[in-house]
Amino acid sequence: MLAVLPLDHAEVTMAVAASLSCQDLAMPVSALFTGQICGSGDFDGGGLGTSDIPLFVAALLEDAPAPETICPGDMNHDGLLDGQDIQAFVSALLGP
Repeated sequence: MLAVLPLDHAEVTMAVAASLSCQDLAMPVSALFTGQICGSGDFDGGGLGTSDIPLFVAALLEDAPAPETICPGDMNHDGLLDGQDIQAFVSALLGP
């Protein structure tokens, strides 16, 4: 199901948001709740850089990270922060 929501729509209910998947939107669903674009690798808000490395590692080692912690590190956009995100994080850090 493809859902189209206007960017200025202020009444996104939990029921509607829960029915959407990452493939339905131009941005991951978690970005609706965190205000972040997921998979940026930018944990500290200063742009992706070496200061994000310890924050990424700490988030990976957290038992139950909060969505706002998962979001920047979810480099493969699967909704998880796990070992499968490491290579993409390092690649983004090193640049094109």
